[in-house]
Parts: sequence; structure tokens; C-alpha cells
Amino acid sequence: MTLYDLKLLIEEEKREGVISTHSKYIWDLLKDKVVDDTGALKLSKLMRENMHYILSIFSFLAEKGYKDFLIKYFLHPEYANYSIKFEGFDPITGLYKKMTKTKGIKKQYKNNAERYIRISFESLEQYSLKKNRNLKKRLTDEAESSLKETIRDLENGDEKKALLRLHKTFKIVAKNLVKKFS
Repeated sequence: MTLYDLKLLIEEEKREGVISTHSKYIWDLLKDKVVDDTGALKLSKLMRENMHYILSIFSFLAEKGYKDFLIKYFLHPEYANYSIKFEGFDPITGLYKKMTKTKGIKKQYKNNAERYIRISFESLEQYSLKKNRNLKKRLTDEAESSLKETIRDLENGDEKKALLRLHKTFKIVAKNLVKKFS
């Protein structure tokens, strides 16, 4: 990522979300600290490392049997029920004049959602099986403890509390990665 790319994302963010909720913590902590291409590249690398942790956490939750929780709060297969069109899209800047979202009723949308879920979990499983990663594979004790609390909440059937704790885990991961930015 370059400084130019970062500025485009920040500008687009004023209109709508550009970063996933699980990665927004590191983004919000660092986006305003980037002043040049070197900083933008550091941010990009840290966001990639953050994504490694997120995918590892999601993989762990899926392996523990909490796929429905992940579908409900992170995959959002309901988006497959829409046809989306962009008017006045500029491929160079990524800006557009108007986005139109039309709800569909076709069986194809249901099939797309099911396929999306299946491929997401297959990809997550493949990701977790890869041994050749250049990233630290272990969470900090604080993040690991928070993740264990998330599992406890899920075991007790409290999804809302589990979601809050999981976001706490994402924040912990982000704060630890931010230390590498300086």
C-alpha cells in the first residue's frame, strides 16, 4: 500500500466503511500516523499480520464448532441476496457516483450464499493447515485469555457476550501490533 492508496481509503471511509470490523481496530490506531510511503507499507504489513491472527482465531472457533456464530456475525451471507451496480465508477480512483443495491428473490441468491459459506470455511481450513507462515503464530497471554473467555461465553450460549469478548481480543491483537509501527 502507498500513501496515495491510504489517502483514497480514508476519503472513501467518509462515505462508507472500507475496513472489516475485525481489522478496524488496527486501522483506526495507525491510519493517521502514516506520513509517507514507508509508513503506508508498514501499515499494510501490520494489517496483513493482523489478518493472520484474525484468520487463526476464526479457524480456532470453527474447529471448536462455532461456525454458526461466525456466519451470523462475520460472513453475512445475506449480502448474496442483492445485485449491486455502480454508476460512474472510476477504476483509477475507485470512486463512483452512485451505488444501487437491489434485493433479489431468485433461488440463485440462496445458492450463492450457501456456496459463499462453504468456500469461506474451506478456505479457512486450508489457511489453518499451511505450515509455512512468516508470522508469529502465538497470541499474547492477554489475547489468549480473552479468546478463552469468548469460548466460555459461547459454551454458555451467550453469543452477544462472546461477540463483545471477541472484539476485545481483536483490540488486544491490534494494540500489540501497533507497537511494531514506530
